[in-house]
Amino acid sequence: MYMLKTVNIILGGTITGTSFYVNKNNERIYSVSFKRADNREMTVSVDKQFYDRCVHGSTAIFDIDVVMKNDGDINHYDKKLSRAKSVAFVGVDTDTNTYNERMTEDLIWLSRYAKPLKGNAKKPIWLLVIGLVFLIGGILLIASVPIQIFAQISEGKRYADFIYTEGEVIDQDWSMSTTNHDNDEIYYDIKVKIQYEAGGNKYVFTEKINNQRYSTVLAEQDMIYNRNNPSEAYLASYDVIAQRYIPDGRDSWGSYILLFAILLLIGIICTGVGIMVTFVR
Repeated sequence: MYMLKTVNIILGGTITGTSFYVNKNNERIYSVSFKRADNREMTVSVDKQFYDRCVHGSTAIFDIDVVMKNDGDINHYDKKLSRAKSVAFVGVDTDTNTYNERMTEDLIWLSRYAKPLKGNAKKPIWLLVIGLVFLIGGILLIASVPIQIFAQISEGKRYADFIYTEGEVIDQDWSMSTTNHDNDEIYYDIKVKIQYEAGGNKYVFTEKINNQRYSTVLAEQDMIYNRNNPSEAYLASYDVIAQRYIPDGRDSWGSYILLFAILLLIGIICTGVGIMVTFVR
């Protein structure tokens, strides 16, 4: 058994709905529901004159006799017995400034009883766009790891008919370039002619090598040539994923692991940020 306590309270809010029922005396009992400053919904009885003016989405200030249980917790009240003695509608009976001041005071007072609920206001479009960009970018970065692995395996199959050999650098020339930063770094573009032998014949091909430290290259270079067309040749490096020599191969698992770890880390961070911004209120 609990005792009831009636307290007069003034609360502002946004009307969310109206309803009525017929009691045992065949009387219509009207009620209105509204969302308070703490985002909790409250339902109280009202007179017919106020009920007819209550429109979903409109804002108002309610003067309520709240019937509460036991210790007077505003979040545990009797909906049927609690009654709005008057309703002041914003824009008609009261102004917006008064309403906003009322809501600020209400939030402070209502927070004494329970932490305010999170609102369901829509996020701005620009924020959703940023969230989606991070989310999609993160997913693509994570997906790039298996894509890179399959790409290297495919490269290995693409050069399955190529034969490894060492080519001899018979001529080389270089040009220098710098970065456009305060501390300029020098880069060398080295144009090399490489001669190799295949099937008793000698062939020559030209390639460009970029080097940050040196303006010359070693006299012998790792390369591959097409078994069926020996004149088709490329500089090559052994690739640990492709398990053969291919152009731009990586001969160290460490370099791949570092690359994949960075891609996964950035991808996970971007995905997390995207989920938080897009879906978490």
